[in-house]
Amino acid sequence: MVHYKTDDTFLGRVVGYFTTSKLTPLFIGASIVLGLFAVMVTPKEEDPQIVVPMVDIMVPVPGASAEEVESQVVKPLERAIWEIDDFPVEYVYSMSRPNFGIVTARFYVNSDLQRSLVQLYDKLFNSVDRAPGGGISLSPGGPTLQPLVKLRDINDVAQVAVTLYSEHYGDYDLRRLAQPIADQLEQLPDAAEINIIGGRPRTIRVLLDPQKMAARMTSPPQIAQVIQSANWAMPAGEYRVNDTEYVVKAGAFLHSAQEVGNLVVGTFQGKPVYLRDVATIEDGPGEVNEYVLIGVGPQHDRSEEELGKEIPWPGEVRDHMLPAVTIAVAKKKGTNSVDLAEAVKEKLEEIAPQLIPDDVHWTFTRNYGFTAGHKAEELIFHLLIATVSVILLVGVFLSWRDALVVLVAVPVVLAITLFWSYCIGYTLNRVTLFALIMSIGILVDDPIVDVENIHRHFSMRRLPPVQAIIFAVNEVRPPVILATFTVIVTLMPMAVVGGLMGPYMRPMPVNASAAMLMSLVVALMVTPWCANKFLKHYEPEPVTTRRRTEEEEQHLDYTKRTPYYRFYTRVMGKILDHRGLQWIAYLSVMVMMGAAMALVGTKTVLVKLLPYDNKSEFNVVIDMPEGTTLEDTTRVAMELGDYLRTVNEVSDYEIYAGTASPFNFNGLVRHYFLRSGSNVADIQVNLIDKRFREEQNHDIATRVRPVLHSIADKYGARIKVIEPPPGPPNLSTLVAQIYGGDRKTQVEVARQVHDIFDKTQDVVDVDWYYEDDQPKDRIVVDDEKVAAAGLSKEMVVKTLRMALAGMDVSHLRIGGELAPVPIRLRFPVTQRRTVDDLREIRLPTPSGRVVPLSQLVKVERTVQEKSIFHENLQRVIYVTGDVAGRNASPVYALINMWEPISEITTPNGQKIKQHLFLQPKTEKDVVVKWDGEWHTTVETFRDMGGAFGIALLVMWVLLVGWFRSFSLPGVIMSPIAFTLVGIMPGHWITSTWFTATSMMGMIALAGIIVRNSILVVQFALERIEEGMSIRDACIEAGALRTMPIFLTASAVFVGAFVILLDPIFNGLATSLIWGTGASTLLSLVMVPIYLYNHLKHQEKREKKRAFKEAKRRARLKREQQASSPPPSTPPSEGPVSA
Repeated sequence: MVHYKTDDTFLGRVVGYFTTSKLTPLFIGASIVLGLFAVMVTPKEEDPQIVVPMVDIMVPVPGASAEEVESQVVKPLERAIWEIDDFPVEYVYSMSRPNFGIVTARFYVNSDLQRSLVQLYDKLFNSVDRAPGGGISLSPGGPTLQPLVKLRDINDVAQVAVTLYSEHYGDYDLRRLAQPIADQLEQLPDAAEINIIGGRPRTIRVLLDPQKMAARMTSPPQIAQVIQSANWAMPAGEYRVNDTEYVVKAGAFLHSAQEVGNLVVGTFQGKPVYLRDVATIEDGPGEVNEYVLIGVGPQHDRSEEELGKEIPWPGEVRDHMLPAVTIAVAKKKGTNSVDLAEAVKEKLEEIAPQLIPDDVHWTFTRNYGFTAGHKAEELIFHLLIATVSVILLVGVFLSWRDALVVLVAVPVVLAITLFWSYCIGYTLNRVTLFALIMSIGILVDDPIVDVENIHRHFSMRRLPPVQAIIFAVNEVRPPVILATFTVIVTLMPMAVVGGLMGPYMRPMPVNASAAMLMSLVVALMVTPWCANKFLKHYEPEPVTTRRRTEEEEQHLDYTKRTPYYRFYTRVMGKILDHRGLQWIAYLSVMVMMGAAMALVGTKTVLVKLLPYDNKSEFNVVIDMPEGTTLEDTTRVAMELGDYLRTVNEVSDYEIYAGTASPFNFNGLVRHYFLRSGSNVADIQVNLIDKRFREEQNHDIATRVRPVLHSIADKYGARIKVIEPPPGPPNLSTLVAQIYGGDRKTQVEVARQVHDIFDKTQDVVDVDWYYEDDQPKDRIVVDDEKVAAAGLSKEMVVKTLRMALAGMDVSHLRIGGELAPVPIRLRFPVTQRRTVDDLREIRLPTPSGRVVPLSQLVKVERTVQEKSIFHENLQRVIYVTGDVAGRNASPVYALINMWEPISEITTPNGQKIKQHLFLQPKTEKDVVVKWDGEWHTTVETFRDMGGAFGIALLVMWVLLVGWFRSFSLPGVIMSPIAFTLVGIMPGHWITSTWFTATSMMGMIALAGIIVRNSILVVQFALERIEEGMSIRDACIEAGALRTMPIFLTASAVFVGAFVILLDPIFNGLATSLIWGTGASTLLSLVMVPIYLYNHLKHQEKREKKRAFKEAKRRARLKREQQASSPPPSTPPSEGPVSA
C-alpha cells in the first residue's frame, strides 16, 4: 500500500509551483523560439571543426645540398621551435631537400592560433644567431630568401571548387576568364582565400637567342639588369612656380611587350643594341608546367538533386577530356559553408552572362556546403523521426494523452540544447546532431518516468489530480535526479579524450550531458504542468479510514492487473526462494559474458578506430619515378582517367598533373598542397550522391583499386587511392617510422620494411618517403679560367639559370590586370635540349671577345640527393600503406607484420626493435616505431578506457553518498557488465566493426543501465521502509518498475535506430540497441536477485550483530549482578497487636 505524505523540500515546492504556474507556458514558448533561432544561425558543416594549429617555415636555399640544408638551416630552426615552453609544440616535422627546407610545427589540438604564431615568431627571430654565418638568412651557397612563415588551419580547406572548361578555349584563355570571376567571388562576405589552379598565366616571354647575343656582345645577366633598371619609377618631389605646386615623377614603368623589346641592352660597333635584336618577345601564355583536365563518367547527366550540381557537357567529346581551370574558395572562420556555397552559386549565375562565354561551361567539382546542408537536413529529419517514434511509443503503451506530455517535453529539451550548443561555439554537424539523436532515448527517460508514475497514480484515484501529479513526480524525483547525474557522470569523461579525436568526439558528451540536464529541469517544471493540462481529470474516491485490501490495491494499480505482473512475480518468487536457481542465473550470465568477449579475441568482431565513411568523392594520388617528364605523367593520369570514366558511379573527374588538386582536411595534414613537379599528379573523382547508388564509397574504392594499380604498374607509377577519412586524418592508415643508425643502414632497413608491407595480406598502396634515383648534371665552374677571362662565377651561374629554368626579372605595370605579368628571360626550347646546348653558350668578356662555356666549366654526371625527413629532431624514413579486405584494420596488419619485421637484421647483426607508442630516445640503434591510424586508435581507446574507469569511480562515489552504503552501489552498478552480452553479439550479427563510436555507446549505456537499477533499488527500499518484506519488495520493485524501464529502453532503441544507416555512427547505434536490449532483460532478473541477497545478507549481519549485542548486554547484566552484594532481608517482627 502506498503511503502518501507531503514533500516540503525546496524541489518539492518547485514541482508544486510550476504544476499550475502561468510561467511554465512562457518557458516552453521561449525555449522553442531559442531553439529555432539556434538552428537558423548556427553554422552548418559536415564534420566538426578540429583546430590543429600548424605553422610551416619554408626556407629556399639556392645551391645547397640536402645535407647542407639539414645541418645549417633546418636543425637550428627545429631546436628553436622545440624549446618553446610557454606554449609547447606537440610535433616538429622537417624536410630537407636540395635548395629548399621546410619545418612544420604542430601545436597541441585546440591551441590558440594567434598565440601559437606569436610564440613561434618570437622564438624564431630570437634564435637566428644560432645558425652558421650568424643567422638563418645565410646558407652554404650564399644569401637565401627570408623564411616564409605560414599558419595552416582547417579554414584553409576550400569549401567550394568551381571548374571552368571548354572544347573551344585552351587553358590560357580559361585562366584569363577565371581571374575576373575570382575577383568577383572575393567580394562575398564569407569567402576567404581564393586560389586558381591550372592554366598558364599571362607572361612576357623574352626568348634569348644565344648566337645573336654573342654576335652583339651581350649576356643574359646584362639584359636582366637593363630590364630591372628600366622598369623603375618613383615620385621625385614637388616644386612651386607662380603659386602653383607641380608634382614630379621620375622614370617610367614598362607597360607592353613592345616597350620591353625597345629597351637598349647595350652597344655594338657604336650602335645601340635593342632587346628585340637579340631575343624574341612574346606576350601570351608561359610554358606548360602543369595540366588540369576534366572528364565525365556515366552519371554526369543526372539531375542536380542527384549530383548536387549540373555538368553541362558537349556530346561530341563524351569520351575525351577537356582543358580546365579550377577556382577554389575557402571560408572565413565561424561562417556557414552552406551559405558560402549558395552565395558562390548565386554570384556565378549573376556574372555568367557578362564574364563567361556561351561555349565555356562551369560546374562544382567540390561543394562541401551542399553536403553539409544535406547532412544537416537529413539528421534534423532523423531527429524528428526519433522524437515522433518515442511519442508514439508512449502513446501505445500508456495513452495518447500521456504522449502529448512527452510531445511537449522533448522539443523543449532539444531546443534548449541546440541553443546551448550555439552559445558555446559548436556548429551544426554530424557529431552534434547525432549527439541529440542519441540523447532522444536518454533525455526522454525523465519525462517518461514522471508520466508513467502519474499515469499509475491517476489509475489509483487516491488523491485529487493536481495533488496526484505533484505526489507522483516527487515520488520518483530522487531516483530521477540521481539517475540523471549518473548518466552525465558517464558521458562527461569522454570529453577529455586527447589527440585529434578529442575535438571530433567532444560535442557528443557535451551536448548529450546538456540535454540530460535540461531533461531533468523539464521533468520538474514542464512535465507536471503538461500532465495537469493534458491528462484526463477524475473525481477522487471519498476519503475513508478503512485500509484497502491487497485485491483492491491490485485492481486500482493498472500495472498489477497485467499478465506480465503475475508472470514476473511468480517466476522471480521461485528464483528468490531457491538458491540453486540463483546460482544457475549467476553462471549463465558469466558464460554469456565470456562468450561475448571471446568474439573479439577470435576476430569474429573486428576492432577499428572508425569505420569507413560514405562520401561522394575520393582521390587517386600518382607518383611517377623521379625524372619522369610532365607529359609522361599526364599520359599515365589520362589512362587512369579513361578507366575511371567507365566506373558506373562516377559523375566526373579532374586530373591535376604537375600540381596539387584542391586539398581537403586530410590533404592539409599530409601537406598535399606542396605536391608539384613533373612526376606527380592527382585525380579528383566525384561520385553520384550516396542516396542514388547502391555501393558505399569504400566499396567503390576497393573495387577500382586493383585495376588502377594494374595500369600504374605498367609505367612504374606508385598510386594511392585516398578516401576521405571518417575522422581525424593521419599521414596514412599504416605508418612505420624507421629511426636511428647511419643513413645507409636506415635506408636498407626501410627498404626491407617496404618489402614486408608489399607482401602482407590486406596491405595496399604501399609507398615510402625515399625518392628514386634521378640523374643530375653538375656543372662545375673553373675559377681560374673564369678569372682569366675577366668574368665571375655569379655571371656564369646566372646565365645557366636563365637559359635553362628561366628567371622572372621584373613585371609589367598594366592597369586593370588582375594578376602580375612577369617578364621572363629564357632560352628557346631548341637551344636547351641537352647539356651540350648549354656548353655552347658564349659569354662576352671585357677584352672584347666571346668565350664558350665549354672552356669555363666541366660537367659531372651524378645522382640527385634524396630528401631527408625529421620528426621531433630525429632522422626518419616513413613507410606507409593502407588496408583493404575483410581485416581492413591497422591492428591486424600490424600483428601480421610484427614477426617478419622483428627478423630484420642490420649490417652489424643487430635485430630490429619495434616500438608501439614511444619514439626512441636516441638514434644509436635502428628502431621501427608504429604510427598512423594505429597511434590514433591506441590513443583514443586508451583515453576512452581511462574515461570509463573515472566515470565508474565517480558514479560509485555518487551512489555511496546517496545510499550511504559502500556495498549497495555494487548491486546497482552490476548490470553495466551485462551490456557486453548484447554489444559484442550485436556487432557480430550485424557485421559491424567495434569502433570508437561503439565504445561511446557502451560508455553511455553504463549510465542508462545504472539509471534503471536505481529505479528498482530505490523503489524496493521505499517499500521495505513501509513494512514490506525484503522478498516481496524486490519482486514488486522489479515488476512495477518494468514499464518505465521498458519505455526508457524502447526510447533508447528507437532513438538509436535512425543512426544505424550512418556509416560512421552505426557502431554507436549497434551498442545502444543490442546493449540496451540485453542489459535490460538481464537487469530485470539479476538486479532483484543481487539486491535480495545483499539485503538478506545485511539483515543476517544486523541480526547477528543484534544477537551479539543482546548477549553482551545480558553478560554485562549477569556480571553486574554477580559483583553486587545481595540485598539484606529485614528480620520479621511478627504480628503487630492491635
